[in-house]
Formats: sequence, C-alpha cells, structure tokens
Amino acid sequence: MVKNIFFRKVYIIPCLLFVFFSCSDDKGITEDLPQTFNVDGKVEKGPFVSGSEITLQPMDRNMNPLGSMFSTTISNNSGSFSFGSKEFDAPFAQLTANGYFFNECNGELSKGTLSLRSIVNLNDASSVNVNILTHLKYQRIFNLVESGKSFDEANKQAQEELLTEFGLQRFSNKDASQYSIASGTDEAGALIAISSLLLVDRSEAQLTEYLSKLSEEFGKNGSFSSTSKQQFHSDRIKLAHELTDIASNIISRYDDLGIDVTVKDLLYFFDWDGDGIAGNEITDGDEMV
Repeated sequence: MVKNIFFRKVYIIPCLLFVFFSCSDDKGITEDLPQTFNVDGKVEKGPFVSGSEITLQPMDRNMNPLGSMFSTTISNNSGSFSFGSKEFDAPFAQLTANGYFFNECNGELSKGTLSLRSIVNLNDASSVNVNILTHLKYQRIFNLVESGKSFDEANKQAQEELLTEFGLQRFSNKDASQYSIASGTDEAGALIAISSLLLVDRSEAQLTEYLSKLSEEFGKNGSFSSTSKQQFHSDRIKLAHELTDIASNIISRYDDLGIDVTVKDLLYFFDWDGDGIAGNEITDGDEMV
C-alpha cells in the first residue's frame, strides 16, 4: 500500500510539471516581463513635417494589442519623434504616423497627408524608424505570426521577401526600421529608390490607395502580382531621367534644415533589366555601390 502511494506521487508530480511547462510554452501565453524602453526615431517618406502625429501601441508576441496607447507629435521637419521612457509588458510595438511629408519627386511639401506604419521588436533597438518599407511589410509580418512563426522569424522573412521583390536582397540583413534616407548609406539609397518608384506621378490620395493595394498583395503572398510588377517597370522608365533631380531635391531639403546629407547614385538601386538583381547592369554582380 505504501509502495503504491509512493508510486502515485512519483508519477503525478512529473505529470504536473509537464502540464505546467507545456502551458508556459503555449503560443497564447506570454512570459515577457515589464521592461522600460526609451522609444524614438524618425518618420520618413521624405521626412514628415513638424506637428505630424505618431501613435505607439504595445503588442504581445502574437501581435494582439495590450490595451494602452501613447501618442506624440513629430518634433522637427526631419521627422524626429520621441515617446520618452515607457514601460511595456512585452517588447513589441506598432507605430502609426500620419501627416504631411516632403515629396522627393517634385521637391515640394505634400498637399495631403499620408499614414505609414511599422511593427518592431524594441529589444532589437528602441530607436526605430517608420518608412515605406516598414509599411509594406507590416501586414506580411502579421500574417506570418498568425501562421505560427515568431515575430523575429516573421520579420526576417518579410524583410528578405520584400527587398527581393525589388532586386535589393543584398540589403536585407539590416532591418528596415533602421533605414533612414538621411544616412547616406546604401540602405538609404535603396529606401529612396523604392519610395520614389511608388510615389512618381501620384497624388497623396493615389499613393495611399496604391500602398493599400501593394500591402494587401504582399501580405498574402510575400510577393507582388504580375500587374504590380508591370507597373513597377513602367514607373522605372518614368524615373530614369529624374533620379539626379530626386537626389538634388533631398540634399536641398536637408540643407534647408541645416543637415548635410549625401545620396548614393540612385541608378544602382533599380533592376533595369528585370533579372532580379538591382544595379548589376552597372556594377559587377553583387559588388557594393
């Protein structure tokens, strides 16, 4: 009898431990502890102007809102924002910016507003940017997390898929939330190229409609439709003789703001021959610009 009781205890305790740890690993239960982050960054299409609004929504690891929401305004015409020091129960956050921006194609401030989104892991960097690339991969990340991937897995896959669609896969190792058009890097060149390609000859309302269409396509499949790719081709042809002016517009805008920036030769950031690799028509293979 004593032996049977002992056996039941020995058997039950490991079972209870198994159930406990199994529940701890369940996708619906977060184990994140509250952490403090000092969240700041920039919103860039061209740069959003001072006074534009940006909100921050903390998310759990399944991309469900945690309830609280914070808002602030962009503090200068280079698109800078700061939420200060905030404590979140999980390191994931959705940022949504809405406002006027500098149009790099015509060198003027936009006549209408634009909304751009980003979703980030603040453990990677509490200084995060919102731009066209973070906006395009936003829905794709959500869909991949819903299919069972972790945020980091989903974000990495969406990043690689998105840049590959534009022939810019060699820049996929750096997260789009760290790209800035003012940095003067190859990643800045890639961001300017894609941003200009999607904006050319479009009003703010048309751009909003176009981004919605592209985000939906990319969110579902990790790629764009043949119709959209044909549109990219047509728009590349339109841009071919405007790239020098676009670079000059950006340099001039930041010069007016007292900021010295350089812009890479934008010719290298377009897939002119449609072979899936941007710039290899000019450089040798994957040679950096």
